[in-house]
Amino acid sequence: MAKSAKETSITQNTYDGVTIDRYLNRVAECWDKLDSLTGSHMNACGKVRKSIAGILEEAKQDGIPKTAMRALLKLEQHKRSMKKIMGKLEREDAAEMKQIAIARQDRVQLNLFGWAEISPAEKKAAAAARRQKFKGVSGADLAAVAEKIGEPAAIEETAGTA
Repeated sequence: MAKSAKETSITQNTYDGVTIDRYLNRVAECWDKLDSLTGSHMNACGKVRKSIAGILEEAKQDGIPKTAMRALLKLEQHKRSMKKIMGKLEREDAAEMKQIAIARQDRVQLNLFGWAEISPAEKKAAAAARRQKFKGVSGADLAAVAEKIGEPAAIEETAGTA
């Protein structure tokens, strides 16, 4: 049974106020550091977001609507997230995911992770399109240009992503 308020007195308090204040002050210092870091982080993020806005404005000037570009960027972010998830899977688990995608006939997932089989005609068309894209560029120059824009250097490698 609990003691009544009359039975409990302040003199029975066993807490040390100085010790409590010491811990409180240490936590308050951490809060101050968090506030500072949050401000710095938000400032840095703001600069990056301004860069993105500038790029979107450039795209608009090149005739690409901002709305379409924003939707494309959002899809690209999701694609990156999905690839990150797949990258964390063990080989066996990834193989199971492939089998599930095949069973579900999930063309999006099959294409996204390079599991889709494409016909020889599609491979030829992809290689021809790539040759046209990089017309007049070969060897080390082709590898450098392709790497710069994030494509594989070998034409055959492109066939699976076309």
